[in-house]
Amino acid sequence: MKFGFEFRDFRNNNFANDPGQLIFDTTAHFIVGTTVSSARTVGIAQANRITQNALDFFIQDSYKLRPYFTLELGLRYAWNMTPNEAMGRFVNFDPASASLIRVGDPYSQNDKNFQPRVGFAWDVFHSGKTVLRSGYGYQVDQPITGLVTGLNSNPPFAVPIAVAAQPLATLGALYDPTRTMPPTSRRGW
Repeated sequence: MKFGFEFRDFRNNNFANDPGQLIFDTTAHFIVGTTVSSARTVGIAQANRITQNALDFFIQDSYKLRPYFTLELGLRYAWNMTPNEAMGRFVNFDPASASLIRVGDPYSQNDKNFQPRVGFAWDVFHSGKTVLRSGYGYQVDQPITGLVTGLNSNPPFAVPIAVAAQPLATLGALYDPTRTMPPTSRRGW
């Protein structure tokens, strides 16, 4: 009988910065520097450190039912823990209150990750020269952290700004890196 466990310490450090985007509708507007729209996310939470650990246990055994037929049985259990951000900066939309709220767990934990395994080896002609093998295993995968990577780019940690039809000379003042929120939206935070 074989048994054991596996621990995975998964760390995902994202060093993101939004350089912004400028959208021009014609070449003439591009030449003179007049945008149709522009967008950028400003704030302190452009980077994040996400960790998501996992702990797996398994047990497996072989049974020789006949000299020419072996049965393999096993079970594995995976506990894929909920991801978290090192500074607790996950913010998500709450439909009940129609607002952005800080969350500790961005999604609920799945604790039903039982993974059975079954297989066999059959010496078809009892000579050791022709063996038919088959196996089945149900497997689960650790969720990817890409599902939660952007949650720290929501207000109040970062604020997306979109501006319509501005000459490029005025855009510099709108994207002041020392401001974390537009003055008109400070009241809500």
